[in-house]
Amino acid sequence: MPTIKKQTKKVNKDIRYSKQNAQSYYNTTQWKKLRLAYLMEHPLCEVCLLEGKITPTEEIHHIKSILTGKDDLERKDLAFNPNNLMALCKEHHHQIHNNKR
Repeated sequence: MPTIKKQTKKVNKDIRYSKQNAQSYYNTTQWKKLRLAYLMEHPLCEVCLLEGKITPTEEIHHIKSILTGKDDLERKDLAFNPNNLMALCKEHHHQIHNNKR
């Protein structure tokens, strides 16, 4: 009996690098160590300090998103580059992400 070959679904390459894949960087030992080291160096929210307030850091934020990297090497550089990090309180972290949307 003849078989009909089912067409394979073409997947957009950009979809592969969704939030799920960005999360894979956060699950690494390298990220956990970098986050802790940055947190120890910046125990106060950097935005609050500019406003003259003292608020403890709760989030380490990537200034330029990991997902903007064009390939894996560029995404790793964005993920693990301390110059791409910012110490924030939850309030400022939410504000930054809500402004992006």
